[in-house]
Amino acid sequence: MISSFFYTLYSNKSFTLRIIAYLSKKLYIKEMTPIKTLLLLMYSIGFLNSLFFAVYYFSNNSGYKALNRRFSLILLLLALRLFKAIFIYFIPGLHTFYHIIWFAVIALIGPQLLCYVKSFEPIIRPRRQCLYHMIPGIIFITGLITFPQIMTLKSVYIILTLIMLFYFVYSFYCLIILNKKHRFSHWTKHWHKAIIVFFMIEAIIFTTSNLINFNIFTVEAVIISIALYALAFAELKWKIIPKAHNKFSPLGSTEESLHNRLMHLINVDKIYLSPDLTLAELAQRARTSPHNLSRFLNTRHHLNFNDFINKPRIEEAKNRLLDPEHKHKKISYLALECGFNSLSVFNPAFKKFTGTTPSQYQRHQSDRK
Repeated sequence: MISSFFYTLYSNKSFTLRIIAYLSKKLYIKEMTPIKTLLLLMYSIGFLNSLFFAVYYFSNNSGYKALNRRFSLILLLLALRLFKAIFIYFIPGLHTFYHIIWFAVIALIGPQLLCYVKSFEPIIRPRRQCLYHMIPGIIFITGLITFPQIMTLKSVYIILTLIMLFYFVYSFYCLIILNKKHRFSHWTKHWHKAIIVFFMIEAIIFTTSNLINFNIFTVEAVIISIALYALAFAELKWKIIPKAHNKFSPLGSTEESLHNRLMHLINVDKIYLSPDLTLAELAQRARTSPHNLSRFLNTRHHLNFNDFINKPRIEEAKNRLLDPEHKHKKISYLALECGFNSLSVFNPAFKKFTGTTPSQYQRHQSDRK
């Protein structure tokens, strides 16, 4: 329903223009020169573009949902920035609280951009990393809300410069990640470059305008609006985002690359130690579907999901049974440490892979020494 509403606004330009004219009248925007009218029209359509695409990608089930939703969040943050720029330009004298919210939106874009880029890699936990990277911004904004009296004209320029530096550093770090070319498909790499370069250029122009005391809100609104028009054109002409967000991209579609990702999850991340691991969760981390993963395990490893996960668990258990540091621990406790939910599941699995029970294995190996 929400998507249908925004589609109506987006497709019916005359209806949208009437809404803009009505809001302009209700907000009592004075001295509406032809230039200001043109800018208001440009910013408003850019805002609607961003809002429409944010809702569209959030509700889009094609490709990889997590990427669609992270990208929609970035678009929503840009829409809020554009909305604030419209109000501060046409309706000056807004309360300090709205300026702080604006700072918060800008501060959140950098961490969200990094999380979006890193979400293309299946070997991390992006949700937890997102929280870590958002902590400095949250502390900073909390300080501004707690002590609003520091929001003088001079301090605002300093705060904006610091936030844009923060913004630029995150964009640059994303570019470093992108240069590790083997991690990305052709479409993903070029799509990332376009986004990151835009944010870096925008940060430089915005900071320069701030330092030379130019109207930063106009600069911000113009740059974001143009970028959103470019996004709309690229999406309508080439369907660029579904290509970039395709979960079965050229890089990840081969069996060898899927095998490498699984081995990294097993050998480096030790994902098998999680007792609640499911086929769906492993498939999500390996960036494939549960059906494809199950078929791959059967054809490549000749194992079902349970046996594939239990095999490294048993190897871990064998090592711990013989490790002097773990000899004082009960076998039931070792089973839990190795990812098994209970001893009744651990014992049959251990015997299936070793031909003996855990106690017999421990005694036999001790006697051999």
